Parts: sequence; C-alpha cells; structure tokens
Amino acid sequence: MVPRMRRAMDDWMSSAVRDALKTTNLKRRSGRMQKSLKAGVRVTGVSINSLKGVIRGEPYVVIHEYGGTIRPKQAKALTIPLPAALRADGTPKRRGPRSWKSLGTFVYKSKNGNAYIAYKQKSSGKLILLYLLVDRAKVSARLGLRKALKKRQTELINSFGYIMATEMRQFDLRPGSIKLRVARAQLGRNFRPVRV
Repeated sequence: MVPRMRRAMDDWMSSAVRDALKTTNLKRRSGRMQKSLKAGVRVTGVSINSLKGVIRGEPYVVIHEYGGTIRPKQAKALTIPLPAALRADGTPKRRGPRSWKSLGTFVYKSKNGNAYIAYKQKSSGKLILLYLLVDRAKVSARLGLRKALKKRQTELINSFGYIMATEMRQFDLRPGSIKLRVARAQLGRNFRPVRV
C-alpha cells in the first residue's frame, strides 16, 4: 500500500510542479530552474506516517516562491543586467560584470544618481550601459508551487482514499484474526477497525 501511496504522492507533486511552471509569470531564460524542479520531486517513507515529499531545485527557487529582498553578500552592490548584457532569449552574454573588463568598463553615475557598469564603444564613442548597480533588489513571490499543491490537494486525498479502500478489502478484520495483525503491522500499531 505504501509504495502505491508514494507513487500517487510523486504524481501529485509532479503535476503541481508542471501547473506552477505553466501559470507562473517568470520569464523562461536558460530553463535550468524548470529542469531542476521537474527532476527535484522526491517522495520517501516506509509507512503512512513517514511519507514525506520534497521539491528541490536551484538555490534561487526559494526567493521566487516566497519573495524577499536580495542583498549583496561579497560585493558592494548587486548587478542587474541590462539589455546590452543579455542575449535575445534573456540569458547573459558573458559570465558576469568582471568578464567585460577587457572592453574597459567603468562605473558611470547618471544625473539622477543611478550607478551603472558601462563602456564606451571604440568606433562610435557611444556609451553602452551593461549593468545597473543597486544596494538591494526586492523580488515578489511569483512561482506558485504552494498554490498549485494546494489546488490539487483533494486529488491526493482521493488517491489515498482509493488506495486504502482497495487495500482494506483484502483484510479480514475480525478480532483475533491473522489478517488483523497484518493490517496493524502495515497501518501502524494504533490501527483500530471501525464497524460500518
């Protein structure tokens, strides 16, 4: 019974991940987050009481699910890539701000006080802004995994109920029967048959 419940829980969680990824307003860039979430569904447990499901993913999945404020850990500022530093699909052209040093990048302060990492094109002398520098960035919750899991909760409950009902049909639950002892072994010591 527990292996069937594990499979049902795995299917439920995988469906919820697919739903969340379909309905999120996050722009797909490299696809790493989606791949990690789809591959990160894990259900463990050897009894009904120990069944546990976990969805693992890239480290930044948590901030997209719950929202929050990101602050720099090792640098003075966060770098937000601007269109000049991104490909058409939204992925970075280079690894990060330091990888642009060969072009002679510098910090440019605009009249309104914003700071940018920029460089001047040699041919035209035009200023190209690569990154916006900020002291923190607020990220709103927009992945929706919890919402998708909650939306499909009755599906899991119905699956568990069906699995338990089909398993219970094979037990003889009269007091003292061997099958009652087997039922208690599979369902836990505190199992008490209910007369219907």
